[in-house]
This record gives sequence, C-alpha cells and structure tokens, in this order.
Amino acid sequence: MIFNVFKQQVHYMSLYVKVFGIANIIVVLLVASNLMATVGEPIVFNTVYAQMFSKFAIGITYLPLTFLIAISHISYRFSDYLTIGTRQILFYQILFQSLLAQFILWIPWAILTTASFVGLRTITDLQSLVILLLGLVQVYFIQLFLVLIGLIGFMLTAQKPIGIFIAISINLLFFSLHQVGISIPFWKFTDSEVPFVKVINCLSLLPMLYIISAILNAIVKGRDY
Repeated sequence: MIFNVFKQQVHYMSLYVKVFGIANIIVVLLVASNLMATVGEPIVFNTVYAQMFSKFAIGITYLPLTFLIAISHISYRFSDYLTIGTRQILFYQILFQSLLAQFILWIPWAILTTASFVGLRTITDLQSLVILLLGLVQVYFIQLFLVLIGLIGFMLTAQKPIGIFIAISINLLFFSLHQVGISIPFWKFTDSEVPFVKVINCLSLLPMLYIISAILNAIVKGRDY
C-alpha cells in the first residue's frame, strides 16, 4: 500500500509544475543576492556560509516560500479511504506529497548553494564540505517541520489559510528566539559548526519530526470527513 501511495503522489507532483517554476526563479534570485552580499567580504568558508545561510534569506524568504506552496497545494483523495477502509491511507498521501514537494523545492536551492561555495573556492577540505552538506540537510528538516505544523493546523480546521498562518507564526517565533540569542535546534542551520555538532543537531531533529508526524497521523484518523 505504501509503495502505491508513493507512486500516486509522484504523479500528483504534476499539479505543482507551474508553482515549482515560479519558486525556482525566486530561489535563483535569492542565491544570487546572497552571492552579491559576499562582495567586499573575505572569501573564506565561514563568511560565505554566514551569507548563504542567512537567517533573513533562508528564514524569512526561502522557508515561508516552501511551506506556503506545500500547504496551499496539498490534496488527498478521500475516495481512497472509502475503498481501502482505513484513514491511514489519507495520512500517507499527505505525508508523501509533503516530502516530495519539499524535496523538489529543496534540490535546486541545495545545488545552487553548493555550486556557489565551489565557485568561490571555499570548499578547501573534507570538513568544510561536510559542514555545508549537513547545513543543507538541516534546512530540509526545518522545511518538513514547518509544513507538518501547518498541515496540523489545516487538518484541525479544514482551512488552508489557518494552516499557513500557524506555520508562519511558528517560523517567526523561531526567528525571534534566534534574534535574542536563544538557541533552538530548528534554527541551528545558520551556524557553521563543526561536523560533530552538526550531526548531533540533525539527529536531534529526527525524533521531533517523528512526533509531529505522529500527531498529524492521529488528527487525520480522528477527524470528521
């Protein structure tokens, strides 16, 4: 069943084609503006990392773009529940669609960001490469977290604008905490920490994503349709 649902959601990605195109244009502009911000700065890894993983560029521009697209376009087939007889199928549809949509949005940004580091010749050793790759993974995890939070709001209220509002509110809360110096796992992507710390952070995010997914699953199963 899970494999069939996954294939179904791959086909659903055709519904996102137009908005993916618009998002890619924004991503190109975002990466280009980050590159321009490095002009006049020392071309070293930590400086470039701070610009490319800017809390303003990623936290205020890129992340809202990703969850806005995912939540506003989310869809599921209630008829599958009637056919199969379990609401678990609806959860899988929503989850896989979100995973795929976020991955397709993340890949162009990740490639362009990596290309920027390579082009500026700041990847000088294995450690800098690992830090960059783990930073990219951290951003993908927070994309999933914010989307799942927004979907919880949507499934509770049946209103996509409310789900988007909740995701925006949580993101702004994270941003505000970061601004006042309170360290939280989901905003550690802004820091070019050593690989060991990056790995620990990524691993700490997985249980949080699992818990949020379990909450969404419980809401989908308990919701009146």
